[in-house]
Amino acid sequence: MHYVGSLNIREEAIELRRETRKMKAQNLLFTVLLLLSIIAMFSLAPTMAQQTTKLSIIPSTTSAQVGSNFTVNLEVSNVQDLGGWNLNLTWNPQVINLTQVTEGPFLASVGSTMFTWSPSMSPISRSLGFLPGVADVLLQATGASGSGVLATITFHVLRSGTSPISIDGTQLIGPASVDNQIPATLTNGIVNVGGSSSSSTPASSTTPPPSTTSTPTPHPSNDDLGSPTQSPDSPQAPEFPTLLVVLPSIFLASAASLLLLKKAKTGQSK
Repeated sequence: MHYVGSLNIREEAIELRRETRKMKAQNLLFTVLLLLSIIAMFSLAPTMAQQTTKLSIIPSTTSAQVGSNFTVNLEVSNVQDLGGWNLNLTWNPQVINLTQVTEGPFLASVGSTMFTWSPSMSPISRSLGFLPGVADVLLQATGASGSGVLATITFHVLRSGTSPISIDGTQLIGPASVDNQIPATLTNGIVNVGGSSSSSTPASSTTPPPSTTSTPTPHPSNDDLGSPTQSPDSPQAPEFPTLLVVLPSIFLASAASLLLLKKAKTGQSK
């Protein structure tokens, strides 16, 4: 009887050690998977941030000479199903004067559009450095997605100095619905006049053709389209080597999991 009792105690001790090793393996596996999830979350967050829709003056900094003309592009990036846009432009009228706004190819490449900027109706506002109601609308139910040039803006340089080129009262909307507003971050521009640099040209290689799809018509005011949804300028998310972190982490976690399971089975077989 004493021998049988000792044998039972020994078997219980062996079983307890097996359960302990099994619990340790499970806890270690859980820890590895938790760390993997945290690494994946932080590595994917910058990539997701980079997909935010942006509306920018390109180039953001321009150099020009007195008496010359220069152009900048109004560009959108990472937009989905854009059906139209409306905005105001502001600048320093003591340094530069806006002379022309030309439709870009982004919306026009999808279908017929109605582009407006009313040059003959805004001489007073332009003399004050303000152009309201620049707009472009797709005349169809399908919107444009991706990145591209919405408009090209031409200025004439009056005198030396510095002038902002700012986007104001912006609306990005889905096709055929002013209620479907698309939020976006804004990046304004600036021009420096008086240096030795020659007048600059837009950084984008695409030269937008003039709009031939429709004649300008008065554009509804910002009150008709609702309140702006864009946020102020914000820095872009830094580039992050997502795949270089996630893939090795997944591989290491898988290898660790297999090793732990193998050890647990070996312990049970003893």
